[in-house]
Amino acid sequence: MTVDSGQLTVDSGTVLAAVSGGADSVAMLHMLCGGELCSPGGADGPGGADGPGGAEGKAGGHGSSTRIVAAHYNHGLRDEADEDEGFVRSLCERWGVPFVSERGSVPRGAGVEASAREMRYSFLERVRAERGLDFIATAHTADDNAETVLLNLTRGAGLSGLCGIPCRRGNIIRPLLRVSRDEILRYLSERGIPFREDVSNRDTVYRRNFIRHRVVPALKEVNPALTGAVTRMTDSLCEDEAYLAELARKEFSRSGGGFSAERLLELPKPIAARVCRLLIQAVGPYPPERVHLEAMLDVAAGLDGRRRNLAGNLTVEKSQGNIHIFFTNRKGAAVMHQDLETILLTEEQIASRVRALGAEISHDYKGKDLLMVSVLKGSVVFMADLMRAVTTPAGIDFLAVSSYGMGDKTSGVVRIVKDMDQKIEGKHILIVEDILDSGMTLRYIKNLMETRDPASIEICTLLDKPERRAEGVDVNCRYTGFTIPDAFVVGYGLDYAERYRNLPYIGVLAPRVYS
Repeated sequence: MTVDSGQLTVDSGTVLAAVSGGADSVAMLHMLCGGELCSPGGADGPGGADGPGGAEGKAGGHGSSTRIVAAHYNHGLRDEADEDEGFVRSLCERWGVPFVSERGSVPRGAGVEASAREMRYSFLERVRAERGLDFIATAHTADDNAETVLLNLTRGAGLSGLCGIPCRRGNIIRPLLRVSRDEILRYLSERGIPFREDVSNRDTVYRRNFIRHRVVPALKEVNPALTGAVTRMTDSLCEDEAYLAELARKEFSRSGGGFSAERLLELPKPIAARVCRLLIQAVGPYPPERVHLEAMLDVAAGLDGRRRNLAGNLTVEKSQGNIHIFFTNRKGAAVMHQDLETILLTEEQIASRVRALGAEISHDYKGKDLLMVSVLKGSVVFMADLMRAVTTPAGIDFLAVSSYGMGDKTSGVVRIVKDMDQKIEGKHILIVEDILDSGMTLRYIKNLMETRDPASIEICTLLDKPERRAEGVDVNCRYTGFTIPDAFVVGYGLDYAERYRNLPYIGVLAPRVYS
């Protein structure tokens, strides 16, 4: 599967299609299952109302091996919500597409749109991870992109906001982003494909609807080809933004954690602002605002003291010539964070990856006698979260070894401190480890277990540090959470001299702490 300039070419892969039942998402599902959007044809062409793809949710003919699953999130906000879900379910049955749905309870009142969106995307990502799918496809169109740009403009957005909706962000793809809403309606009409209409989309109390029904029609009186014009503009701005972002990433990659305040002030302001954004995003998924970026530059210049508290429980600090950002939401976390250079992996990143690993393990060990063995002490937090993410029956046991002591490097000598309590003969063993670096400890553990006649032995590590692998040590790790650079990391169970294990994230420990 390839994504190019907002168009989706279906070759191979797996896609979770988000289908509300509206015109856009129904057209997207039809296209993913083999229809050709905006191509001539009619109901007797590729697909039609009775189904484009045949059984088992396979897209397209033409030798395609793409597999499609449709997902519908019932927000329960409208009287017709259950009817919408039933429509999508029935459509998927006729088209032979696997279907999954969930009903949520979105809190009403201010922020209902944002809450609904957050709940919907959380559901989609959970289903994608559980089913081991590659992408989530959403049915945003060229009109949605134009409306987003206009909304961002009213908020005083910078360059990145005026770039509009990206055709791809991570594993989320938008195959209809260059297709107009008029083209979609014509496509469905020509093929006799039914869809649902959300009457709440007419309510101009919502800002997007106001832009759609009041602002856009007025602008189209000035330029009837407004949607295409906005698309051309965003294409151009995206190229500029990508260039500036890459320059900022190169600067940020040299920082190794805290960023030099002197260097930050030397950079052109467009680059410096983007470096500040990267520093904030390294701490957590906080959308940086201009006030955050200005405050960081002020602290770097010494205009606002050495430390300043920002919105969102963030603090910026200038220490030993470097700018640091840290999160102060948890009692005690800020004190320990003074010993860190940066946050490497946030709580949210870890939780999302653990859920995905749990889904993968559940699939692979279904119907097997699984025993998960935690290597103490470092993996205990990871083990606790991972075992709850595994849905297939599994036993647990613990093995304690030592190869670090109070230092920052493995000694190479592995010592069994606590052996397992139960026999492993005939069981499928999954060794759960916090970090794989030299590989000597895990090689020793695996060799030890192999003498006890298990049915199989596999390794699941939260972190892999391949640059530290000892010469001649080859450890096959089947499940890996994150591959990280060669840095001394703590938090989420990992320690230095028995400290920092209770940090909810993983950070890089400052060398001054252990040197």
